[in-house]
Amino acid sequence: MSGGLYVGFEAIGGNSFDYGTILRGLEDEMQKEAGIVQRMYESTTRTWKVRPSFFIKTVAVTRDENALWVYTYNNIYRFLDYGTAERWALMSSDFSPKTTHRVLGSRAGSGRAVKRGRSQMARPQPGIEAREFTTEIVARREKAMQKAIAKRLARAAKRVF
Repeated sequence: MSGGLYVGFEAIGGNSFDYGTILRGLEDEMQKEAGIVQRMYESTTRTWKVRPSFFIKTVAVTRDENALWVYTYNNIYRFLDYGTAERWALMSSDFSPKTTHRVLGSRAGSGRAVKRGRSQMARPQPGIEAREFTTEIVARREKAMQKAIAKRLARAAKRVF
């Protein structure tokens, strides 16, 4: 799985109360947050002709800890998100990328690949600048996610105690 954002929680507490109610509340909130993150990733490919799919997967980290992972299998997206050291494509002089560094959106780009692949080129071009979509999503959602989960936890705890 390439790229993605990990959203996790850990069960705490003893057997003195039913913390299943709290865990269900946290799982609901995590699903909601994962959906928001998924839509943020999708916004970065809005103008692409072939859009990658983004998935949400529940992962058991330990016996008492689960996580939701928003991810894609698309290598092109991974190359853009994390960047590359070199590029084996020569772009036309009117080339303008559809995405921008740490901007969660996509616009109409222009240009095309004039030459593509190692057999067509004597040496590689400078790499693809990392767009850091994942870093930007974390920066935008981390505090809001923590606040939403704390609020949901407080509501669930009121029902339990």
